[in-house]
Amino acid sequence: TVSVLGQSGQLTTVRRLSVDDAVRLAVEQNLGIRIERLNPQIQDVTIAQTRASWAPTLTSNLANTATDSAATNVFAGGQNKVTDSRFETSFGVRQVLPTGGDYTLNWNSTRSTSSNFFNTFDPQLRSNVAFDFSQPLLRNFKIDNVRQQLALNQKARESSDVNLNATITQTIRNVKNAYWDLAFQINNLNAQRQSLDLAKRLLADNEKRVQIGTMAPIDIVEAQSEVARNDETVIV
Repeated sequence: TVSVLGQSGQLTTVRRLSVDDAVRLAVEQNLGIRIERLNPQIQDVTIAQTRASWAPTLTSNLANTATDSAATNVFAGGQNKVTDSRFETSFGVRQVLPTGGDYTLNWNSTRSTSSNFFNTFDPQLRSNVAFDFSQPLLRNFKIDNVRQQLALNQKARESSDVNLNATITQTIRNVKNAYWDLAFQINNLNAQRQSLDLAKRLLADNEKRVQIGTMAPIDIVEAQSEVARNDETVIV
């Protein structure tokens, strides 16, 4: 960054940029590139949401029940009621597999107590494990809704990468073209100013020749016309 004296007589800050600096700034600041950079991230989230359909699901259940009933057995002694309690627990996992199949695993346990005098075992404990697996052999074997959606999302992810690269490439090309167009215009302006200075110098020389009588006044018109043309070119 340098400071130069402007036409108004005040110091003006001028930032010198190489073509690589201009490209770097454009890639960092361009809004179109920023937007395109978000699309792959959005697609990654969509893919993760689709894959979540294959995540295992855990289940659990706790239940405690108690029932009071009147004693109906004549040998129940002095009991007026019989209390039966039951405490149940169950834990399980279920998962849909990428092959289209699914499995379920459950573990169940029960603890039963009773005030019944005739119960041989109190409390009574029971537990069991159940495993169920299913795999389609025809329908949904090679493809199903989840795998179809995942494939579509992956293609959309690849497309977002291509669009991002295309936007970056297009931006870099536009910046380089604009940079070298500006460099050409600056150099062309300097050349036109030099041509204008030469035309003014020629006009001044011709005016001196007219004054001393070595050139006719009509010959100055062409020099004045050349100055006007170069002045117009500089302005444009």
